[in-house]
Amino acid sequence: MIGDSPITFTESEVEVNGKKYPKSVGLMELLFAKEPKDAMIETPDRENYLKIMRKMNAYKKNYERDEDFKNKNSKKFKNFILPYIASPTKKRKSFSGEGILLRYKIARRNTLTNYVYWDDPNELVDRLRLLLAEQSAGNPSHVNEIHSIIEELREEGYIY
Repeated sequence: MIGDSPITFTESEVEVNGKKYPKSVGLMELLFAKEPKDAMIETPDRENYLKIMRKMNAYKKNYERDEDFKNKNSKKFKNFILPYIASPTKKRKSFSGEGILLRYKIARRNTLTNYVYWDDPNELVDRLRLLLAEQSAGNPSHVNEIHSIIEELREEGYIY
């Protein structure tokens, strides 16, 4: 099978989905080898292999034309399929911007911060809000700091 279509072989031809291609060492190498040897493959072999792959959508998930590529990381895909199938007109969306830099998120470079002192409970509450927003967005790495801020606010009697 290639994709979801049967493939048959004769002494001189390879038939895929009713279409016949001349059987050659290079085409067999492309069809069966996990890492085809480039020295064995000639231009007509490569063209026939690509025709088969395009017709069967064998390089797509579920063999559907509109699906994403499968086996993107294999050497065979990178060297023999992608350079000839990838559409140069298809562009990715690009995003740009400066983002949001809050005064609480400014990172100090080349310094180690062991203790964070505060003199206003509003600073702690603002930091707590920021950390809780990050946690609700999926960032689980500030749990200890959240607990320590809550503990500090409880010790000072600002919350119960």
